[in-house]
Amino acid sequence: MRVRTTDYVTQGTELLSTCRGSTRCELHRYDASPRGLFTAHMLLSAQRTRPRPRPSSATDRVLVQRLTRGDEAAFSELFARYRSTVYATAYAVLLDPEQVAAVVTDAFEEARRSAAAFLDTRGTVSGWLTHLTRLRIAARHYTA
Repeated sequence: MRVRTTDYVTQGTELLSTCRGSTRCELHRYDASPRGLFTAHMLLSAQRTRPRPRPSSATDRVLVQRLTRGDEAAFSELFARYRSTVYATAYAVLLDPEQVAAVVTDAFEEARRSAAAFLDTRGTVSGWLTHLTRLRIAARHYTA
């Protein structure tokens, strides 16, 4: 099911056209006040209920296994999946974007070096990367 939306502005009133497929279209009229916009946003977000697919069907552990063999594509995909998680973890503590970027880089480089050791554990990749990030933050804190 595909949802197309278009906003029209006419004399302070906005019209929201929502079309499903090519046969069924609905036109919703609402005022441009924040309350009216919030209602329209709720309408649109309610129609997008399916989760977005991951970039690849490979599981996280398979990516780490490929990483131990030196696969750069696996490293890139792992980085793409978890960079926001690692960044948020570091930013919550450091609050300095330059230091956060350095910690993220250090954490992923440490992940590249210690991938084989991780495969011997039963933890999740997300937890492992978060742990490495916290270790990098602690190392920066105690050396400063």
